[in-house]
Order: sequence, then C-alpha cells, then structure tokens
Amino acid sequence: MELLADKIVTYIVTENSEWTELELMKMKLGVQVLFHNIFMIGLILMFAKILGIFKNSAVLFATFGILKMTAGGVHFQKSYQCLFSTGLFIFSGV
Repeated sequence: MELLADKIVTYIVTENSEWTELELMKMKLGVQVLFHNIFMIGLILMFAKILGIFKNSAVLFATFGILKMTAGGVHFQKSYQCLFSTGLFIFSGV
C-alpha cells in the first residue's frame, strides 16, 4: 500500500513544485490512510453481503462512523487489528 501511495503522490506532484519533504510525507500518509479505510470498509461490507446482513451492516457502519468521528475511538498499532475489531463490532452488532 505504501508503494501505491508513493506512486500516486509522485504522479500528482510535479518536479517543479515547491512542496517540502514534510508536506510530501503528509500527502503519502493521507493517501495510505484513505486506501486503508476504503479497503477495510469494502472487505467488511463484502463479508456482510455474503452473510446476508448487508443493509443492517451498512446502517450500523454509518452510525458507527459518525459516532467515531465525534467521540473519537481506539487506535491500534497494526492495520489487521483495526480490521478485526471493526469487523467484530459490526458483525456482532448486527
């Protein structure tokens, strides 16, 4: 995922631009986080569709997202820990 983020930021940023190294690193991190969230949500909703609980999972996911944006949340060290805990929350909540 890191290599893909590097390629995207390199494609967006031209050679003559005046981006600092810190700004480039922030952009790469932002793209990585965006892709991680898209992948995680897609994977969880795909499993929900397979299990036949897509609508309930989508509603719970939306309300969970709103709550997490306003109240904050737990942050894990590893990506798979976040995927597992979020998936467990969604599937057990439905």
